[in-house]
Amino acid sequence: MFRLATPEDYEYLPDIGLYELTFDKRPVQGVRCEDPKQGSADYNNFRKKIQGSYSQRKTTPEKFLSAH
Repeated sequence: MFRLATPEDYEYLPDIGLYELTFDKRPVQGVRCEDPKQGSADYNNFRKKIQGSYSQRKTTPEKFLSAH
């Protein structure tokens, strides 16, 4: 489970001239942006993509070589 971003989750940083997500400071898509509405859409799409690949990886059985 992960938190989705909304435009209200951004604060404007005048020193860099961008909005920044208040609850995530990692260098991922949508954390810093010029428009909070577009930033939240980018962030949520990125998180869904990462979460989907993680979920798929957990359900894919690992193949191990037997050491005989």
